[in-house]
Amino acid sequence: MDTAQARRWCRQQKYDQAAAMYARQIAAMDAWGPWDYYYYAYSLSKLREYAEGREISRRCIIAFPGFTQIRDVYGWCLYHLYVRPFIPGQSDEDDFRRAVEAIVKYTEQTAQSPYERAVWKMIDVLRRQKKATAEEIDSWLTLLNPNRLSLQPQEYVKDGEWLSGASYRERWYALKSGVLVKKGEYDACIAVCEEGLRIFTDFHYDNDIWFKYRIALCRLRLGDVDGAEREFSALLQYKQHWIIYRGLFYTGQARKSLRKMKQYGAAALLLPGDMADKVQFLAEFADSLAGQEDLRTERARHYALALRIRQEKGWFVPEALRRQAATYEGQIPRKAELLRSLQAFWIRCRHDGEEEKQGFISAVLPGGRAGFIKEYGGPSYYFKRDALLGLDAEAGTYVTFFVEVGQDRFGGKASRRAVDIRKKESLF
Repeated sequence: MDTAQARRWCRQQKYDQAAAMYARQIAAMDAWGPWDYYYYAYSLSKLREYAEGREISRRCIIAFPGFTQIRDVYGWCLYHLYVRPFIPGQSDEDDFRRAVEAIVKYTEQTAQSPYERAVWKMIDVLRRQKKATAEEIDSWLTLLNPNRLSLQPQEYVKDGEWLSGASYRERWYALKSGVLVKKGEYDACIAVCEEGLRIFTDFHYDNDIWFKYRIALCRLRLGDVDGAEREFSALLQYKQHWIIYRGLFYTGQARKSLRKMKQYGAAALLLPGDMADKVQFLAEFADSLAGQEDLRTERARHYALALRIRQEKGWFVPEALRRQAATYEGQIPRKAELLRSLQAFWIRCRHDGEEEKQGFISAVLPGGRAGFIKEYGGPSYYFKRDALLGLDAEAGTYVTFFVEVGQDRFGGKASRRAVDIRKKESLF
């Protein structure tokens, strides 16, 4: 075989000529050297003849097991045949898994190999499967060396606009810390989060907040309730998110403080976020009300709402939840009605002892994402659209609200903002 000519054609990107030369000599394959297999398989892969390229490179691996240069070609053919086009529920999952396992076996984590892409695809598939465990996801994350992952932010287009997302390395730290929490490896999670906070200067998707959140949660799980509460509270100055309040709920739970559990749990349920994401917490919050005879009805409503959400989503309903929801007296209302009745309860719990103020929306900023409320006989307060409960941001609307003290995330100055804003027909 004219191996030198095949090399020249490949360098000139004349893959069709190289492939045609080897195809004419296929009968003499037993006399080929490893580079002949390589240039033929490589040309086929460039011509997108992946099935034939896989077969030629597989034969080379069998004939010349020490010839490692062919392995990336073999891996790329497997990737394009079974991994890249894989769609859960529409493609053969066994073929997909075998292909990813073969790629991991025969290739290494380099910029030229399909190794990273195959592993990330497997991780993405597992994360979409409810049956996948944290242990299984972690086993695939462990196959990636984070020091070899790119620090370059991923760019993508959304609604015609170019946006910047997390680099593969930042994504690894975010996912790794998350699965370590679920596995109960709290010291290891703290170490990963602290390392991530040291490595990255620009964070995406609020990963700086979530690293700190997981550190606080792990400290709580390790028994440092005071430290966890301080860290959760500090985070609230920069990010109002229901999960942070859920963390504070757990600190109240550790202290066996019903008042704090009610305050923080209610805040978590009031704050923006798909209620379906909170379905498990609804049951946890209801559990915290056990033994409070005066809250028996509210407790049953929480279980009933969790039941309604699971039924609406077509999710599995645990038998324990069915029994708990059955404590509701009478026919269980629809989801919207349960939400309305519970919202008033959550507001009472969150703002127990606080003064509810009255005023009107004095200004709405461009885009409608924020604005200002003028208190009757008092000052003006900034609000975010997420703080509006069941009403639109429209200037002149009469409202009731509470005032929350926070801290400007960028300027670091103390701020007072309106929260839990409800419509009122008139002032007084």
